[in-house]
Parts: sequence; structure tokens; C-alpha cells
Amino acid sequence: MSHVNIINLHGICELSSRVHLPVLVMEFAHGGPLNFLLQAQPSLGPRVLLDWALQIARGMHYLHSEAGLCHRDLKSSNS
Repeated sequence: MSHVNIINLHGICELSSRVHLPVLVMEFAHGGPLNFLLQAQPSLGPRVLLDWALQIARGMHYLHSEAGLCHRDLKSSNS
């Protein structure tokens, strides 16, 4: 799976053998989660917000139509 608006997933591992908590190993996102950017700059212009919304929509469209996946937990802290 490869798309410009999707962060790459490198693998899955367990945090500890006792807890059995799965951890996703993902590509580093420069700038951090989207919710951090929104808190740091709460008054972004409508063009920036529209651009971000379109990028998210393109990524979700790819997941649903090309990759056959459903995200199920889309929120700014998961970006």
C-alpha cells in the first residue's frame, strides 16, 4: 500500500510479552499529529484547512476504494 496522503506502516510488534499490547511501527510524521498543529495555530486560513481536508479525503478514498480497508478511527490525534 502506497499513497502520498497515507503514512507508511512498517510493522506490528508487542510492547511486552506479559501485556500483549500491539504497537504499530509507522513512518515518522514531520510536524507531529494534526491535533498538535491545530492547537499551535488555531486560526489557520480556510485555504489551508480545505487543503488538509482534501488530503485526508484523498487518503481515505484510496484506503476504501484501492486498498479495500476501512480506517474506523479517523481523528486529528491519529494523523
